[in-house]
Amino acid sequence: TMTTRWMTALAAAALTLAATPAALAGEAGLATPAVVATKRVSTAGMDFASPKDAQKVYRRLRHAAKEVCAYSSATHAYSRDCARQALDASVARLNEPAVDALHRTARRG
Repeated sequence: TMTTRWMTALAAAALTLAATPAALAGEAGLATPAVVATKRVSTAGMDFASPKDAQKVYRRLRHAAKEVCAYSSATHAYSRDCARQALDASVARLNEPAVDALHRTARRG
């Protein structure tokens, strides 16, 4: 089936690095602000029964997750964690078995 959907890759992260205003606010007993970034990913015209299209959508989701998380932290490790969580959420929300299978394979690899 041809499916037209818009997915949102969503990453939410609280910045708690030492010496940042967010960390200092937390130490002072104030709420630590969260940074939320989104990016729309088009699946228009994709046929999820096609392995090629499923791979294309998965690549788009991975790229979007990396984009929304790239500026979220000064450390690469944090960005990787953020991107992994955003990709997990996006794949789950898409709920397409072919894309889910690609994601499970990538997580094991």
